[in-house]
Amino acid sequence: MDTIEENESAPVDTKILNTTHKSNKKRTNKKKGTNKEKKEIQYRTKEERRDQVREILKKLSEFQLNIKYEPISKLYRFFKEYIDEGRRIEVNIPFPDINRRIKGLLAISIREETWINLQHEKFK
Repeated sequence: MDTIEENESAPVDTKILNTTHKSNKKRTNKKKGTNKEKKEIQYRTKEERRDQVREILKKLSEFQLNIKYEPISKLYRFFKEYIDEGRRIEVNIPFPDINRRIKGLLAISIREETWINLQHEKFK
């Protein structure tokens, strides 16, 4: 009777050992971080920044949003700063007149996308 119990328990122990062995194997085979060379940041030229702003202004004019609205005039100031100084600007301007918030990014890196979004938001 002792022999039967030993045989039944042996496969169970083997399963536990195999599971432990596999998980240890995964941990030890992880690759260590390799030294990647960082690519040099490519900045937009003043002309490229100006072109980006022109595209955004075209879309704003399609929605008939012009400088008569205070939030749009703030956005124009951001555009001027972006073109002249070449700084990365994150835009977040409340626009309660039309229940929207102007959000966006004026990026100086070529890899980042320049965008402006009118997000719906209820103001009290």
